[in-house]
Amino acid sequence: MAFLVLKIHWSKKPKISFEKLGEDKKRLSTIIDKINEATGSNFDRDIVVKSILQLRDLLMKSSHLHSRAKNNSEQDFELSYFDRLDDMLIEGLAHNKEFFTLLLNNANLKKEVLGTFAEEIYDSLRGGVAK
Repeated sequence: MAFLVLKIHWSKKPKISFEKLGEDKKRLSTIIDKINEATGSNFDRDIVVKSILQLRDLLMKSSHLHSRAKNNSEQDFELSYFDRLDDMLIEGLAHNKEFFTLLLNNANLKKEVLGTFAEEIYDSLRGGVAK
């Protein structure tokens, strides 16, 4: 069994906007292509990207994460954020069962894909409160 480790670096922007959404979709499409290549899978980029964005929406609605963002530094928030990912993946499993199962079974891949939103969710849920 091959292990997939992706190292992708990009600039982070804290605000959600149509421009940011387009950048996220492009970035996630690139990650999906690399996953497909590395695992021999054929995940449909459009479907998987929509599923990941739905998961981002679930994370944005999390009262637990909202509280953590309001009361913690970004570094401490990320600990809670990554701890909640399995619960959120299970909740969102219906959106794309096969892909989310892959994420549930691969911690590095899960962190790479969903780490895309940690800073954005932190900043948004914190509501502009200084770090």
